[in-house]
Amino acid sequence: LEEYNPDYDFLKVNKDSDIRKIIRDEILYFSDNILKINHYGFSQKRQILVTNKAIYNLDNKSLKRKIEIKIVKGVSTSNSSDEFVIHCFELDHDYHYVSERKRKIIQFINNSYFFNKENFLPLCLIHNSSLT
Repeated sequence: LEEYNPDYDFLKVNKDSDIRKIIRDEILYFSDNILKINHYGFSQKRQILVTNKAIYNLDNKSLKRKIEIKIVKGVSTSNSSDEFVIHCFELDHDYHYVSERKRKIIQFINNSYFFNKENFLPLCLIHNSSLT
Protein backbone atom coordinates (compact mmCIF):
# COMPACT_ATOMS: atom_id res chain seq x y z
CA LEU A 1 0.00 0.00 0.00
CA GLU A 2 2.27 2.73 -1.24
CA GLU A 3 -0.07 4.99 -3.13
CA TYR A 4 -2.72 7.59 -2.45
CA ASN A 5 -6.36 6.51 -2.82
CA PRO A 6 -8.84 9.42 -3.01
CA ASP A 7 -11.66 7.17 -1.76
CA TYR A 8 -10.26 7.40 1.79
CA ASP A 9 -9.32 11.08 1.74
CA PHE A 10 -12.68 12.16 3.15
CA LEU A 11 -11.39 15.69 3.82
CA LYS A 12 -9.91 15.98 0.30
CA VAL A 13 -6.65 17.35 1.68
CA ASN A 14 -3.98 15.43 -0.26
CA LYS A 15 -3.13 18.40 -2.48
CA ASP A 16 -3.87 21.08 0.11
CA SER A 17 -0.72 23.21 0.46
CA ASP A 18 -1.20 23.73 4.22
CA ILE A 19 -1.51 19.97 4.78
CA ARG A 20 1.42 19.21 2.49
CA LYS A 21 3.60 21.50 4.64
CA ILE A 22 2.72 19.27 7.60
CA ILE A 23 2.99 15.80 6.05
CA ARG A 24 5.59 16.73 3.40
CA ASP A 25 6.43 13.78 1.14
CA GLU A 26 4.46 11.21 3.14
CA ILE A 27 1.75 9.18 1.41
CA LEU A 28 -1.72 10.03 2.69
CA TYR A 29 -3.74 6.86 3.37
CA PHE A 30 -6.72 8.33 5.22
CA SER A 31 -8.24 11.65 6.33
CA ASP A 32 -11.48 12.40 8.15
CA ASN A 33 -13.14 14.37 10.92
CA ILE A 34 -12.97 12.67 14.28
CA LEU A 35 -13.76 13.20 17.95
CA LYS A 36 -10.79 13.15 20.31
CA ILE A 37 -11.53 12.48 23.96
CA ASN A 38 -9.10 14.51 26.07
CA HIS A 39 -7.67 13.37 29.41
CA TYR A 40 -10.49 15.19 31.22
CA GLY A 41 -13.09 13.13 29.34
CA PHE A 42 -14.30 15.99 27.11
CA SER A 43 -14.69 15.47 23.37
CA GLN A 44 -12.96 17.77 20.91
CA LYS A 45 -13.58 17.98 17.16
CA ARG A 46 -10.40 17.19 15.28
CA GLN A 47 -9.17 15.88 11.97
CA ILE A 48 -7.12 12.72 11.68
CA LEU A 49 -4.62 11.90 8.95
CA VAL A 50 -2.93 8.52 8.60
CA THR A 51 0.14 8.38 6.39
CA ASN A 52 2.81 5.80 5.65
CA LYS A 53 4.86 7.20 8.57
CA ALA A 54 2.58 8.85 11.13
CA ILE A 55 -0.84 9.64 12.54
CA TYR A 56 -1.68 13.34 12.67
CA ASN A 57 -4.17 15.02 14.98
CA LEU A 58 -5.20 18.40 13.53
CA ASP A 59 -7.46 21.23 14.60
CA ASN A 60 -8.54 23.10 11.45
CA LYS A 61 -5.26 22.49 9.60
CA SER A 62 -3.25 23.30 12.71
CA LEU A 63 -1.06 20.43 13.89
CA LYS A 64 -1.90 19.40 17.46
CA ARG A 65 0.04 16.12 17.58
CA LYS A 66 2.12 13.92 15.32
CA ILE A 67 2.34 10.29 16.41
CA GLU A 68 5.10 8.52 14.53
CA ILE A 69 4.19 4.94 13.67
CA LYS A 70 7.49 3.74 15.14
CA ILE A 71 6.31 4.72 18.66
CA VAL A 72 2.85 3.12 18.41
CA LYS A 73 2.50 0.19 20.84
CA GLY A 74 -0.94 -0.91 19.73
CA VAL A 75 -4.64 -0.07 19.58
CA SER A 76 -7.54 -0.91 21.88
CA THR A 77 -11.05 -0.81 20.50
CA SER A 78 -14.55 -1.38 21.79
CA ASN A 79 -16.62 -4.12 20.19
CA SER A 80 -19.85 -2.15 20.81
CA SER A 81 -19.00 1.50 20.14
CA ASP A 82 -17.00 3.68 17.75
CA GLU A 83 -14.22 4.27 20.30
CA PHE A 84 -10.57 3.33 19.96
CA VAL A 85 -7.34 4.21 21.76
CA ILE A 86 -3.87 4.50 20.24
CA HIS A 87 -1.21 3.44 22.76
CA CYS A 88 2.28 4.91 22.37
CA PHE A 89 5.79 4.64 23.72
CA GLU A 90 7.48 7.93 24.72
CA LEU A 91 4.31 10.07 24.94
CA ASP A 92 2.63 11.37 28.09
CA HIS A 93 -0.66 9.63 27.44
CA ASP A 94 -2.62 7.49 24.99
CA TYR A 95 -4.91 8.96 22.35
CA HIS A 96 -8.63 8.24 22.67
CA TYR A 97 -10.81 8.77 19.59
CA VAL A 98 -14.37 8.19 18.39
CA SER A 99 -15.17 7.62 14.71
CA GLU A 100 -17.79 5.73 12.76
CA ARG A 101 -14.92 4.82 10.41
CA LYS A 102 -12.72 3.38 13.18
CA ARG A 103 -12.30 0.05 11.35
CA LYS A 104 -10.82 1.81 8.30
CA ILE A 105 -8.61 4.01 10.50
CA ILE A 106 -7.27 0.97 12.37
CA GLN A 107 -6.76 -0.87 9.06
CA PHE A 108 -4.62 1.98 7.71
CA ILE A 109 -2.69 2.29 10.98
CA ASN A 110 -2.02 -1.45 10.74
CA ASN A 111 -0.86 -1.11 7.11
CA SER A 112 1.54 1.66 8.06
CA TYR A 113 2.68 -0.25 11.16
CA PHE A 114 3.37 -3.37 9.09
CA PHE A 115 5.25 -1.38 6.45
CA ASN A 116 7.44 0.29 9.11
CA LYS A 117 7.89 -2.55 11.61
CA GLU A 118 7.34 -5.68 9.49
CA ASN A 119 4.86 -6.91 12.07
CA PHE A 120 1.15 -6.68 12.71
CA LEU A 121 -0.31 -3.96 14.92
CA PRO A 122 -1.18 -5.32 18.39
CA LEU A 123 -4.94 -4.96 18.71
CA CYS A 124 -6.96 -5.39 21.89
CA LEU A 125 -10.75 -5.82 21.59
CA ILE A 126 -12.57 -4.58 24.71
CA HIS A 127 -16.00 -5.98 25.49
CA ASN A 128 -17.34 -2.69 26.81
CA SER A 129 -19.10 0.22 25.12
CA SER A 130 -16.85 2.86 26.68
CA LEU A 131 -13.07 2.94 26.87
CA THR A 132 -12.92 5.80 29.39
